[in-house]
Amino acid sequence: MIKAKNQTQTLADFLRDDPLFYKKNITDSKLRKLLTGLALEFGRLEQELKDVYDGYDISSSEILLTEWESAMGIPDDCFITYGISTTQRAKNVLTKLTALGVSTKSGFEALAATFGYTATVEAGTDVGLSRWTMKITLPDSARPLGFVYSFPLSFGTGDQGNIVECLFSLLKPSNVKLVFSYI
Repeated sequence: MIKAKNQTQTLADFLRDDPLFYKKNITDSKLRKLLTGLALEFGRLEQELKDVYDGYDISSSEILLTEWESAMGIPDDCFITYGISTTQRAKNVLTKLTALGVSTKSGFEALAATFGYTATVEAGTDVGLSRWTMKITLPDSARPLGFVYSFPLSFGTGDQGNIVECLFSLLKPSNVKLVFSYI
């Protein structure tokens, strides 16, 4: 209530000191009541704007998280939205944002680094494979859990190894085959 009184007085201070606005400081006047109503609405609007502003920071947003996920195309083959924490959902959005510009050897290696893995990306011709092949070498800790062969089912385990392979598969050029190697 103190904030509303302060905002009411601030609005009153913006009005001229002349006969038209002489009741701006009289508590029971219609003008003062109008200023109080405006002050309350300005306070509510200010809070809503603050909430929207805070919502744009994906690392702390809960209000706009669904919109962020929708803009990034989540859920998809790599990321799920159900059964995981808000923090993990925000991390998934940030990962997809990081992956937006990936198209080079260094970009793929940097993407793996966001998961804490050191990756080596080599062209197929450098390792005795077809020129339309890309060999990705990851540490053994990045090996996906579950089946070696892909099925038309998405298990949505949230396993980082599965997510790395899935993202790399989505980001690779369409005419390139990926070969994953774990050391």
